[in-house]
Amino acid sequence: MAARSKTEVVDLLAKEVAIPHGHGTLLVVKDDDTLRESTVAFLSSVGYRVLSAGSAEEALAVANAVKAEIHLVISDVVMLCMSGPQLAERLTAAHPEMKVLFVSGYSESAARRKGVDDSATPFLQKPFPLRLLASKIQYELKLPRLGRAAAAAGSG
Repeated sequence: MAARSKTEVVDLLAKEVAIPHGHGTLLVVKDDDTLRESTVAFLSSVGYRVLSAGSAEEALAVANAVKAEIHLVISDVVMLCMSGPQLAERLTAAHPEMKVLFVSGYSESAARRKGVDDSATPFLQKPFPLRLLASKIQYELKLPRLGRAAAAAGSG
């Protein structure tokens, strides 16, 4: 039996685990270069246009420079200089159509104490399989964007 190439193995694994493909523009904000680059490569491979930033400040610059709509920002909760929630507040003020997904090595309850105060904001705790990330993104992009006022009114 002939050995399979790396591409063949990746294609077979992708078919086996049924990784959902999607479309749209994502902004990945992570201060860890290796994790950010691998996340960008993975999300690009499943159909997304992926923008990348190594800090909150860089994410703001990228969001202001890009002409296309950014559908979803994926951000760490804890970063230097500005937290993920602070970044999300600034991004969504300028781009109200943008959705947010927080990721963190902290538990969800600890992340909420770190500033993720909106319980309606999607959250994934690290580590997570990339298949779960792809599924979560696809799910979030299908949902309508609720403003904070609408979400607060619905929870009372």
